[in-house]
Amino acid sequence: MKDETREWLKYADADLSAAADLLSTGHPSHCLMFCQQAIEKTLKALYVEALGDEPPRIHSLTRLAELLGLEVSEDQRALLADLGNLYFMLTYPGELPFDETDTSTQTAADYLAAAMEMTRWLRQRLT
Repeated sequence: MKDETREWLKYADADLSAAADLLSTGHPSHCLMFCQQAIEKTLKALYVEALGDEPPRIHSLTRLAELLGLEVSEDQRALLADLGNLYFMLTYPGELPFDETDTSTQTAADYLAAAMEMTRWLRQRLT
């Protein structure tokens, strides 16, 4: 595995850890942002490893998956699209897609579990 690939994966791991920490401290919207970032960085690790080139400076998870030619399931495609949309919504005040309630905490927990599974699935493509 290339050193640059390892570096991207290290950052992805840190983002997943931050997402879990943010969720546990009552910040579900920020958890979602770091879920998106973890998947983005894992996709960029795959890009470096597979194509041997610097990944594009884009944040679209669906576009990165397309550039890699990944065959993703409908559920995975929906996850990539949802987290991508949430990431951009959450960068602007007042754009939260839900209230900061127990419901949003459960929603963020569900996305965190899905992001962890997605990053595991993506990492399997490195071997």
